[in-house]
Amino acid sequence: MPHPYPATQRPLRQAGALALVLVLACAADPVARAGNGLQWRLEARVPVICAILDVEAPAERPASLAVTTTCNAERYQLVLQQTGGQAGLRAARSSAGTVQIGTDTVTITSTRPGQALTTIELDAPVSPGTIAVTLQPL
Repeated sequence: MPHPYPATQRPLRQAGALALVLVLACAADPVARAGNGLQWRLEARVPVICAILDVEAPAERPASLAVTTTCNAERYQLVLQQTGGQAGLRAARSSAGTVQIGTDTVTITSTRPGQALTTIELDAPVSPGTIAVTLQPL
């Protein structure tokens, strides 16, 4: 699957650097004198950027999904929608951090931003094309 951003775009780096430059250029007093030294006040606003990179249903485990994501939000949800009913979640694990499962959602509290692999165990096997996974930052 192709990378979600072309090689010429780097939204996290560009957005963060741009926000930092704007704050430094527009700050009324970016440098404050404190005693014998200087203090810098830096602020940056980084937009939340999340994407699903890949969803696989391993042939050797037909009641399982492997979802690869990239996200810089502290908390986000993977929402499963199955044609003809609920997905029936049984368990989930994520390399991003702790997970909580609901009826058709996996909520992830991330310990670090970036790429993560989340494995989801379902009550019954799924066939390709019958389940959709979406990502929602919280």
